[in-house]
Amino acid sequence: MKSIISIILILFSYQAFSCSCICAIENPVDAYLNFPDVYIGKVERIEKVDGYKQKLKIKVGKIYKGNPSKTILVVKDFNYSDCNKPFFYEGDDWLFFTSKDKNGDQIINYCNPSKNFEPSNYIKRTSEKRAKKYRNDFKRYLKVIDFALKSDVLNSLSLKKMNPIRGGGITFQKREKFKSLQSKFENDFGIYLIKFNSDRSINSIKIVQSLGEVVDSFIIKNTNESKNWQNFGDKMRSDFFEKNQSKILFFWKKGISYGL
Repeated sequence: MKSIISIILILFSYQAFSCSCICAIENPVDAYLNFPDVYIGKVERIEKVDGYKQKLKIKVGKIYKGNPSKTILVVKDFNYSDCNKPFFYEGDDWLFFTSKDKNGDQIINYCNPSKNFEPSNYIKRTSEKRAKKYRNDFKRYLKVIDFALKSDVLNSLSLKKMNPIRGGGITFQKREKFKSLQSKFENDFGIYLIKFNSDRSINSIKIVQSLGEVVDSFIIKNTNESKNWQNFGDKMRSDFFEKNQSKILFFWKKGISYGL
């Protein structure tokens, strides 16, 4: 079975929260592949279970994948601060990414990528400009999830949760050139699937969602020339690479940021 590492190059940020999680999955393709249940739901009721758990009662809407239940446990991990997990309010609509614990309970814990359609607490205290940006960014995020749902290539990949390697396939020396090509992007996002040989050399690069011939050619050429894939230490090799493994490269159209 192939395992997946999503290699993230995120080219815009939400700035919707006062802090960010260094290991959060912010790439929508990465989130879609890494969680068994992906769906839209409304938080109807919030119950406190104990000092570090909440129980959410959910009205389940559109299901992208999985078999979600109407109850979610929100679990605090004491190794991470509260700002690294979503905050929930009754009545809010969410795009949920959930998994199940050893007891079979549907859970959300630290660094979960679930997204609020329109976070009421944030919208009330921010500027109209930022509120509009949040809404537009969320629509773009959903557009990628809709694409992933319909992609035979992405849905054929096996599920494997692993931390992303930041920096994508664009070397530091080529990033300015890459930014100059953004005006040539023919789609809102690009997705590329890399297959590796057992020695971590690149076997092939498949275009899943094109950004146009000029940009595709630059990405593929630069990725093939990059030596980053083979320069990890022994620990990184064992953590991130296995025989004939595949990775995802993901690119947004607008802005430039290497992590939220």
